[in-house]
Amino acid sequence: MQLYVDEDVAREVALGLRDTHDVIYVPEGPNRAKSDAWHLQQASIALRVLVTVNHNDFKFLHRVWTSMRVFGVTHSRHAGIITATRRPNEASVWIGAINKLLQEEDTLGGRLLVWHATDGWREDDWRPDE
Repeated sequence: MQLYVDEDVAREVALGLRDTHDVIYVPEGPNRAKSDAWHLQQASIALRVLVTVNHNDFKFLHRVWTSMRVFGVTHSRHAGIITATRRPNEASVWIGAINKLLQEEDTLGGRLLVWHATDGWREDDWRPDE
């Protein structure tokens, strides 16, 4: 899968994901100082799932994007967001969780999936366009 990993994610996670996925890692490019909304838009234009540990900001952006789709402001879904409720202590554990999720899911378009270290993945259930 094609991933867009933001600067909040540890380098070792981004490098570990490169073993099995096509990864753009924001700190390696010129766009470090851009807003979260800008990064979500760029990831979606490139059809890449955004990976972050900035759970609260991206939960908000997911809900704004979904609302704009409901009101006809945009006609596209974002390409998907993978996040965690807090920064994982061990990179290998989060890499494994992400890899397992991506093996099980065909598409993440328009979805926000949140990893909880104690009980796994949960999907944000706020989806007014369904």
